[in-house]
Amino acid sequence: MDNLIVEEEMINYKDIKDYLPIITTILAALLTYFFVFRKGKKDKFNTQIEEGLEEIISPMLHSLRFIMREKNPFQREKLIKAFFFKYSSEETKLYKMCSKYIVDWYYKTEDLFYEFIDSRKKEDWEIFWVYFYKYNIMINEEYKSIRTIIYSDYRWLVDLNQKNPFLRLVIEFFVLIYEMCKFIILSCFIFIMGFIVDNIQGKHLIPAYLKQLALLILFIFLLVYCILLMCLSSYASQKQMLKESHSRMFFQKVFPRVYNIWNRYIYMDVEKEKKKISIPDFYK
Repeated sequence: MDNLIVEEEMINYKDIKDYLPIITTILAALLTYFFVFRKGKKDKFNTQIEEGLEEIISPMLHSLRFIMREKNPFQREKLIKAFFFKYSSEETKLYKMCSKYIVDWYYKTEDLFYEFIDSRKKEDWEIFWVYFYKYNIMINEEYKSIRTIIYSDYRWLVDLNQKNPFLRLVIEFFVLIYEMCKFIILSCFIFIMGFIVDNIQGKHLIPAYLKQLALLILFIFLLVYCILLMCLSSYASQKQMLKESHSRMFFQKVFPRVYNIWNRYIYMDVEKEKKKISIPDFYK
């Protein structure tokens, strides 16, 4: 019996040894993705949002602030016309706005403004102003969100630069390990999910010892991650991200009619919104 156990362990060890080149290749590919491709995507993303902030969001934000401060109805309408003329002209850089939702809201608001210009009705003005007021909030939130992303490391780097060079080097190394741990933990979870699916389907294409190896790696890196999370709490707290609602995107693509009804009557109840804000007089 003991001989069989020893022989089985030797076979398992031999199997693992045979798979070591594959495991090494997979880990190398994952690390290459993490350090090269992921960094490239992040750099591209940062470049896009920086351009959007500089060329469209920040100028638009300050134009909106100027409009919202204006008390004279005639001057306000004049400023609104100039606003839409500027951002709907052939030279517009509205395409650099990252959020399609905000761009769509802009065009909807513009249409409502010109409907009011044609009709000069109080009701049309109130509907337009509700949308315009919401658009102003969206731009403010987008501005704050992008600044948070761009300068998410600001406080961390200021604090880091105040430390002595040796400690700074150690902390930066820990940050590198911390980020790598997150990626490896996610990869292990994906592998384990694949193993579970393989077992459910009854194919058993993935050897059992690979699951044990993945669980071991997952446990080790989770432990390291938790320790580093406590040590680098100030760094971890700086990481934030804002994303558009996935539920809205899903309904818009799969159930466009339901989306339109929801968007018109639920998401934007104009009459209800009128009661929440102060609508200024329009120029008569």
